[in-house]
This record gives sequence, C-alpha cells and structure tokens, in this order.
Amino acid sequence: MLFVKLFNQFVSIIIFIIAISAFHCSTLFAASLDFSASVATDSILRAITSTDHGPAILGNTDFNHEVIPNLSLNLGTMVTNVTAAAGRIEQDYYGTLAYNFANDFFVAPTFTYYTYYYLNRTNTFEYGLTGGHKRISAGVLYTDNLSGFKTSATCYQLKGNVDLPKAVNINLAGEFGYLKYGDEVKTAWSNYNYYMISVSRTIDTRTFSLNYSDTIKRKEVYSNGTKATNSYCDQSLFIIAIQRF
Repeated sequence: MLFVKLFNQFVSIIIFIIAISAFHCSTLFAASLDFSASVATDSILRAITSTDHGPAILGNTDFNHEVIPNLSLNLGTMVTNVTAAAGRIEQDYYGTLAYNFANDFFVAPTFTYYTYYYLNRTNTFEYGLTGGHKRISAGVLYTDNLSGFKTSATCYQLKGNVDLPKAVNINLAGEFGYLKYGDEVKTAWSNYNYYMISVSRTIDTRTFSLNYSDTIKRKEVYSNGTKATNSYCDQSLFIIAIQRF
C-alpha cells in the first residue's frame, strides 16, 4: 500500500537523522528515554471506548531527541489492554518530528501504527500533520485501512489547553474532532463529531485527570437501514492516573 511505503520512507529518514546526530556526541547524549505507567477507568480514543468502558492499564516508552535547534524527534511505543479489537492486547508505535518556531508555534508530521495481538488484520497505519501554538493546535489524520476494514478515514482535530494560576496548579484541556469515512466505506459506520474535556493536576512525577467525552455517533448508527445502539460510543466520564519514571 502507498502508506506502507511512506511509513518505510519516514523510518529511513529518522534512522538517517539519528545516524547523522551520532557525529555530534554532545547532542546525541542530550537525548532522553522516558517511561510512564497509567491506570484509567476507561480507554477512550476519539470518544470511542476500546475496553467496553472497563479499566485499562497502559505503559509508555518514549525516546526524545533534539536533532538540531528547534527540530525535535519523538519515537515511542504504548502497550495496553483492549476488548474492542478482540486481540486483548494493543501495542502502538508512534513518532513525531516537530519544528518549533518562535513564541511556541510548531508544525509536526506524525505517524502511528496500531497493532493488536492475535488479530493482525486490524493493524492500522495512521499519518498526520499537526500545527499551531502550544495552547491551541489543529491537525488532520489519515488512514487507508481503518481497523482492517479496508476503509479509509480522515480525522480533523482542534485541541486547546490553558493553565490556571500556579497556586491552583490545574490544567484545563479540550479536544473537538470530526471523523469522516471514505467513499468506499463498507461498514455500517457513519461520519461523526466528538469532543472531550479534561481537568488535570500534576504533582511531581504524577498526573491525575478527570475526563468527559461524548459523540453524536451513538445517536446515528445504522445497520442495513435500521437504527441501532452502540455501547462503544456512549458518553464516558473517566479518570486517568499517570506515573512518570
């Protein structure tokens, strides 16, 4: 597929960047390898649960490296439990190459490869481009094989966040998105809007957040022309606790 080729090219570029950086030892040594573990009462992506509104345990490993001034590379992997994909375990691989302008503006191409143990047909590449300010940004994400259904999909996102005064030490964040399926859609799914709002607080190496998400998808799901319910698309009020190491 075209996007598999693009992914391979992207990986080749990253390897080339790391190899070039190796000649600048002080820069390479400035790279960091970070680990984190999370516990959540629900696992939500674009207002759809992957754990049937049950708890999730996540582990992340991230490699961060400033290639040159204002150009940073992030590569990482995440492992978690799922029920929606029947593979029971999901492992994602992701990367971002971000260029930072003055005054906290940035542009960043991204990729994510979603994989599911024992259910390889649902493995999915997703590519994106995000840009904006550290407080508000917009992005577009695309896949040509959503969850193994041979259906393309494009997601448009708008994200924002604001810090309350330091004495309060609370961050407010919001995300609004629209997911549109391709013309070749072969499922009963329909295009949908979604949103999520979060209130979080960080104490040393721990972050706690209270989150709420919803989508019109649960109200407009059809199968063979008949309206049906979809428990994966219900509203969700959930808590996430993150520990960084």
